[in-house]
Amino acid sequence: MQIKTKFLMLIFILFLICPVFSEIWTPINLSLYHPVAIFTKADVTGIDLGILGTKSDKVFGIQYSLFHSKCNECYGIQESLIYNKINENMYGIQNAIYNKVETMYGLQTAIVNIANNYYGIKQGLV
Repeated sequence: MQIKTKFLMLIFILFLICPVFSEIWTPINLSLYHPVAIFTKADVTGIDLGILGTKSDKVFGIQYSLFHSKCNECYGIQESLIYNKINENMYGIQNAIYNKVETMYGLQTAIVNIANNYYGIKQGLV
């Protein structure tokens, strides 16, 4: 019981203090639903994990959440259960029920895939 309480206190402190020290980049970002996140305006080089949803500026690595993942640019894997959106370029793999990206370089898998410019493979119904 003591260890669980200390762990929860540590997570709470990270949510309060970490944004003060770094708004540039981070190796890991944890969010409940944007804007409730450790870092709200950071470039993630590693793992961007959202419980309900996540939003970052740039992701170099993996962005994952249960409902939606959003970012301006992604290099790696973007995955969520329902919805993915990238405002600029995606280099890698995008997977959800609905994917939307400006320019896609790689693999896009969903029921609905939307890309204004596409270079790679699309798998889906639309």
